Amino acid sequence: MASGGWEHCNLRCMGVALSVAAGLLGACMPEIGARIFAIGGPCTEGPGMIISKDLSEPVRSQKDLDKDAAPHLQKAVKFYDGLAKQLVSQGHMLDVFASALDQVCMV
Repeated sequence: MASGGWEHCNLRCMGVALSVAAGLLGACMPEIGARIFAIGGPCTEGPGMIISKDLSEPVRSQKDLDKDAAPHLQKAVKFYDGLAKQLVSQGHMLDVFASALDQVCMV
């Protein structure tokens, strides 16, 4: 069990939210510069998931990333690369505000 009695991270579908935002900008503001600001915790559900919602899984480290031992990394990279290509083709930007706190679900 995680400290403080928490067993699970909050469910966050940030990947879906970013995908919807990109789609709306593409449909409503084609060929007009626009920007998405993303603030929040880690994506724990759906496309773009970067960590499990189960806190019994250990926090990832840089070594895990280097060894390809982070279980959600490859799918997340593929999803966010596709999102980046979509935004670039639309002439739009994405700003993500994140910190290491997302690793322990405190944001």
